[in-house]
Amino acid sequence: MNNAIIIQARMSSTRLPGKVLLPLGDTTVLGQVLRRAKAIPGITHVCVAVPDTAVDEPVAAEAAACGALVYRGPEADVLRRYHDAAAWLKADTVMRITSDCPIFSPALSGAVLQLLIDSGADYSSNNMPASWPHGTETEVFTMSLLAACQRQAETPFEREHVTVLMRYRDDVKRINLLGAHPEQRTLRWTVDHPLDYEFMTRLFAITGPQGPRDMDHTLAILAERPELSQINAHFGHYDAEEPEVVSKMIDSWSPLRFRDASSQQQEAIEN
Repeated sequence: MNNAIIIQARMSSTRLPGKVLLPLGDTTVLGQVLRRAKAIPGITHVCVAVPDTAVDEPVAAEAAACGALVYRGPEADVLRRYHDAAAWLKADTVMRITSDCPIFSPALSGAVLQLLIDSGADYSSNNMPASWPHGTETEVFTMSLLAACQRQAETPFEREHVTVLMRYRDDVKRINLLGAHPEQRTLRWTVDHPLDYEFMTRLFAITGPQGPRDMDHTLAILAERPELSQINAHFGHYDAEEPEVVSKMIDSWSPLRFRDASSQQQEAIEN
């Protein structure tokens, strides 16, 4: 099975222009994302989908220098760019992670992929509802579902946001990986504002140039240095009204096994 991860990246950003090329550790923000993407269990191709504009040439060059495949497509029609990249890769299953999350967990992302495979679902995620740190979000979906959304999406909002139809359509079989510690969803591990970047640079100053080893390493540092989490905590996290989704939890990481999440566990996180 061809399991491809496609990371959309561009130069423009309203709050922090050029953020994916900011230096972080021994590479860039994008370089850190790609290093972790290559470590995700079960992934066969790592691709960066970059707009086909001159201003985004440095992003494409950085992605290629980091060893990723690069696909260029329309800037505004992100869904088209994403779909065409997946078709070019001949993907059976597609994973979506954003280019501004340089300390996401490869193990967690691999678990979301395995959950889709084991369950036979069309779409799996770990944020319906949010229960993991913001910046570890992972979505996985079948190529057939991506192709259906490409055909059916009509509004500019649906064309800009790749997975919005997947998350709301009634005919999509969805499954969610619920975290055991709902308080972690208030942690902010993404780079969208200058203070997010300050958080990351201070974290990497502690961990070394390749960043934290894994999620537990990050959590241990933040437990010892709680002031770090306060740097960008006031930005909060995004909550939206979304359909109820069947949830599983990690029963064992090695070997990877899942168990049903109780209704009480899911309600505790939603509330």
